[in-house]
Amino acid sequence: MGFLKCHWVSLGYLLVHMSVLNSREVATGIWFCIFTAWVVYKAKPNFISMIEPVVKAALVKPIVFSFLLLLAYSLSLIPLLDTVGLWETHQIKNFVFWFFAVACVYLSKLPKIESDASYFSNSIKSAFKITAVLQFVLTVYTFSLWFELILVPITTFIVVMASFAKRNDEYKKVAKLCEVMIVLIGTLIIGFTMHQLITNFSEFGKTKTFYDFVVPTSLSLLVLPFYYLLAMYSVYERIFIRMQHFIKDKTLLTYAKRQAFLGFHFRFLKLDRWSYSLAVHEVTSKEDVKNSIARMYETFDREKSVATIPFQKGWSPQEATNHLVSYGLKSNPYKEIEPGLWWSSTPYLEIGNAIIPNNIAYYLEGEKDAVKTITIKANINEPDQSHLAISKFLDIADALFVKALSISMPIEVEKAICNKEHIELDVQNRKIQISSSPFINKGYDIKISLTVLEKK
Repeated sequence: MGFLKCHWVSLGYLLVHMSVLNSREVATGIWFCIFTAWVVYKAKPNFISMIEPVVKAALVKPIVFSFLLLLAYSLSLIPLLDTVGLWETHQIKNFVFWFFAVACVYLSKLPKIESDASYFSNSIKSAFKITAVLQFVLTVYTFSLWFELILVPITTFIVVMASFAKRNDEYKKVAKLCEVMIVLIGTLIIGFTMHQLITNFSEFGKTKTFYDFVVPTSLSLLVLPFYYLLAMYSVYERIFIRMQHFIKDKTLLTYAKRQAFLGFHFRFLKLDRWSYSLAVHEVTSKEDVKNSIARMYETFDREKSVATIPFQKGWSPQEATNHLVSYGLKSNPYKEIEPGLWWSSTPYLEIGNAIIPNNIAYYLEGEKDAVKTITIKANINEPDQSHLAISKFLDIADALFVKALSISMPIEVEKAICNKEHIELDVQNRKIQISSSPFINKGYDIKISLTVLEKK
């Protein structure tokens, strides 16, 4: 244990005397070392067994290979920055911080990168937001080391406590108090920064300060192509494995893979949607492969424009998928799941903070050009928190009636929801059904369906 103490003291001494680190970074490093030493000390009997699964999970081949590729790519950016005059040796610290705080975080978000079409454009925009510039300015000037040693743990504790309190309605007052304290601390830092900008602008105007802002920002932008290619490789690998389940002929499978790359190349989100269509229409020939790709592009073209659907036939898929976006219910693409049957759903909107929280989802079902049934469903997994979910469900249901039928929700529907009753109504050539089913754990679900009444 004496060796461990000596190790942390030496590291702390090194941090204090490293001129490349400002006082806030030194304070953060010291507290991190203290916290790590405390965790090791408390968990020392089982420390190895605790971290062993984490280390094993981190050392699997795909992760290690991706990390090494990222490191090699990131290092290759240094000569590029040097070529355009944006690199100096004093930027080594910023490079190391950027690599672990930004580049490696991107790596952990690879699944989100693969599924979010706007991820890269949003990343580029965030690099130039006013908040990014403000955050940089606020870190140019720091307090003395002793003050930062007090400020860092207090701020961290308040932020963590606020984050925890926001998840539980019982602690709303605590969350508000924490937010006030965060504002006060922020005001203190802003006030100090403004004072330093007025009285000591020469520090901010140094060439090094320019590099401190431009280099990390440039690295964050230049690393995006790497993640795009990595995401594309990951998607293609997964989809090629999926295709094996639908195309058994190896020669045809090779042809389909080639056509997939030629047809979609860098548009891997569209490629992913196409791969699911292979489960709907059987592919037994090269012509089937071409037709499936052509059919997919017809769907993309149809989604670009909002078609006018006669009211008696149903709802426009393009409009229906966006009915409840403002309530956090954004539909996945309207797609064919069986020959002639099209369907869409939203991810669950979670309400409350239970282990298995109450949730609400939105579903569409119909034909290629017209939605025939619209459904919203609330799953009450935690009855003790049902009042929050039911209140939200009533708001969403009312909004759906306004969007889908241009009327307010009938009072009979509201009563049926609150009383968990089964009722049916005919309104404006639509059949309205409200139903409820019990769960094993005393929970239940509530479902509202609006269905087109077909003329006989």
